[in-house]
Amino acid sequence: METFDSVYEEEIKCILEELQNVTHLPGPIYQKLLRFKAEILIDKSDEELLMILHLVESHIPGLRLRATVECDSNIYEEKSHRSFMKKDYLNPFSCVKSDVQILLERVVELPKEWTVIQLTPRFSSKNIFAINSDDLTLSGVHITVFNCGEKNENPYCVTLPAGNAFSIMGDMRKLKNNLKEIYSIPYKKVTEVMSTKSKKMYHKRRLEMEDVLECLLREIEDTWLGAWKCLLIGKYEDNLLEINIRELVNVFLKEQSHESSSKKVQNILVQTAKYMLSTTEDESSIDKYMATVLEYCFPGENLKSSWNTFWNHHRIDIQNKGRHPVILIIDEALDAFPWEMISTLNGQPSSRMSSLHLLYAMYKAHEDSIIGGYKIISSCNGNFILNPGLDLQLMEKRLKTFFDYWLPEWNGMAGKTPSSKEFLDALTATEIFCYSGHGSGAQYCSSEKIQKEKIDSVVFLFGCGSTQLVEQGPSIEMYGTSQMYSLAACPCLIGMLWVVTDIDTDVLTTNLLSTWIPNANKTSWQLVNEREWIDKGIVSIDAMESKEILNEPNLLKALCLAKNKMKHNCNKAAVVARGIPVKLKILL
Repeated sequence: METFDSVYEEEIKCILEELQNVTHLPGPIYQKLLRFKAEILIDKSDEELLMILHLVESHIPGLRLRATVECDSNIYEEKSHRSFMKKDYLNPFSCVKSDVQILLERVVELPKEWTVIQLTPRFSSKNIFAINSDDLTLSGVHITVFNCGEKNENPYCVTLPAGNAFSIMGDMRKLKNNLKEIYSIPYKKVTEVMSTKSKKMYHKRRLEMEDVLECLLREIEDTWLGAWKCLLIGKYEDNLLEINIRELVNVFLKEQSHESSSKKVQNILVQTAKYMLSTTEDESSIDKYMATVLEYCFPGENLKSSWNTFWNHHRIDIQNKGRHPVILIIDEALDAFPWEMISTLNGQPSSRMSSLHLLYAMYKAHEDSIIGGYKIISSCNGNFILNPGLDLQLMEKRLKTFFDYWLPEWNGMAGKTPSSKEFLDALTATEIFCYSGHGSGAQYCSSEKIQKEKIDSVVFLFGCGSTQLVEQGPSIEMYGTSQMYSLAACPCLIGMLWVVTDIDTDVLTTNLLSTWIPNANKTSWQLVNEREWIDKGIVSIDAMESKEILNEPNLLKALCLAKNKMKHNCNKAAVVARGIPVKLKILL
């Protein structure tokens, strides 16, 4: 812990022990209590699983309490059929050693294709005295890895120091605020009203934000995460490749007389080997990262040269090999960061959840339709709502022509403000729902109403900040519409972390839907004249020759491909998926 914490450690212990006698602690206080308990177990390797249990329990305790209260309300009102996220799965652990086994059993029950990575801030006593959100500090991060579906694989945790985390947190806030200010200027004003000088300033500021994002990502990846970004790599779809890498790691350990190394060390080395064999980074960076990991695994021994020699001799080509999905359990304080842009996650199918409790409850809610780690969507039919605010006419025209061309069987509303009932009907009537307008659509249908519905559809909310978590204050949990969709058992929701521009968003929308949902009767959307479509909303084909339509039924993979079509990284970084992996049945 930081110096401030260590000075007052005993006093903090006494206060937190008293708090344990309180029956229902407010979420943020309960969260601090659990993270302090985890902090004092960091150096006790035999207590690592108990530490992990504390960290798991510390994620969104207030939201989970709200969900259990809703379950009780439904039972009391004889509406138990509406409790889709079962209370038993959301209830808190007692955080005693007997609960560790329950946690392990749940992880084993999850699909073996999943790798779950939990990112949890370390305890900081300074945050107890914060009087506004800007005063909150970040004292490092616990990275916990759960290899799901494996009976003999316990989760393990690596704790990162604070480093420059606090300055990164400040830079992230500045980036979001600047983007909000820049993107608040209507596109029509930029193109038709602004003077040449003002246009140059506008585009200069946008380019500056691209540079700020690039620097921010470099700081997160190289300075903060460093070598430990290797832990974010998912399992390879080729199981023989996974087995081969693990066997080679065991050969290396035997050669170094470390064959009795713990499972944790073996797993870390497997992840390190995956990174080393797949990265395109320069050798000096790789050497630095290898030295960090090997020193962590084998303190006082210099095995870097032996490690490098071994893998140069046993080189395996794993670049561009398909990976199974990674599910990121991200604490609210870390949710604004564009984790998916980090090199080990860029192109990796990944989604977010806010707690392991919620992930398990989501899995159980959809268990009957999950095959091979993916919820299967059996129908390509959907509904859409376009421009309900009536002030995005060109966006409406672009997307309406897309839906008419590529998805003519879909039903929807364009240029019309929906009632709450119309929004809910569109949301729940089919297995796919697309909203393109301002925000998340909560202005037309409240989040509280959404929470009470059974949402079995994949949801696309293509509006500014549609999936962001909003700060309420230093002692109140953050809140977002996406959380209500999760409580309604929505299997997967794709949206934006912050403000974005309409053209890039429309490009994402059309490329994602046309890549994910097939239409064998149409010329590929990739052959549409993009410039004419963007400027005039007209669909015209650049090349008349027939071309095989490439399709990706794996939604998270399709999202990775579609994001690459976006022009601006600030827009690309904003796009995230929340929920569990999804596939369309049609091309299985």
